[in-house]
Amino acid sequence: MKYFPYTPTKEQISLMNFVSDHTNQKMCVDASTGFGKTPSILASLLPLRRRILWAVRTGNESDRPIEELGAINKKNKKNFFGISYRGKKDMCMLVRDRGLELDYDSASFLCRKKIQNCPYYKNIKTLSLSVDSPLIYPEIISISKREKVCPYYLQRKLLPYAMVIGLSYNYILGDAGRSLKGLAPFKGSFLVVDEAHNLEQVCLSLNSISMTSRGVERAIDELERMNGNDDGVLSLLLDQMYQIEDETEVDMESLLSYLNIRESYEDFMNMVIWLETKR
Repeated sequence: MKYFPYTPTKEQISLMNFVSDHTNQKMCVDASTGFGKTPSILASLLPLRRRILWAVRTGNESDRPIEELGAINKKNKKNFFGISYRGKKDMCMLVRDRGLELDYDSASFLCRKKIQNCPYYKNIKTLSLSVDSPLIYPEIISISKREKVCPYYLQRKLLPYAMVIGLSYNYILGDAGRSLKGLAPFKGSFLVVDEAHNLEQVCLSLNSISMTSRGVERAIDELERMNGNDDGVLSLLLDQMYQIEDETEVDMESLLSYLNIRESYEDFMNMVIWLETKR
């Protein structure tokens, strides 16, 4: 409770006492927006000196616990370090330089293909950096631009030192978390799931694959301009997408199964992603 950065209400004091008394159990906290759940829970867990994984629905929300950690540091003259962790879609400087709008898979594909010659990745290997305060996403980007390093690998370099990590559900529920565990082991950490009522929908969509008709149109256009040939697969795919009522997104696995090209799914996706990165 002593770490709470504001003048606490009696309800906040009650919550902090409850959390402190039940840290060896699973808890569910239900309180209205604006109650102050984030600083209350952080103030209850930080004295135990164990890493806190703060899982949120979207990457944009991962800054919030880190901002509150900064307020706790300022009030208590502490130096707890925390970081807002994002994926390559948000972090890749090559994507930014080229003005691309890529999803996670496309950004990861670009990174894999370009990493050995990427100047930002090369610079991270020799970077010597001292950080004395929690870092939210815009601050990581700002440092990376200044030092001309890769933001994604900068955050990974700092991850082992973080007491609090703000990250999306996908890193807790999906395969993406494997890349974190070697740097910041989950075992022995506190897991806080923010807005946990969103978990069901996230779990349902976690392994789904979707693509917009606009994305397929761009791929066809690029293929034609490069004199490529896909034997009409993209055009057939687009025709079927147009027949869908919403004409916005389609479940790719179901559609590709219908088109009888499921066995070539990986090659198909690699082609579309590659064309997207060539825009």
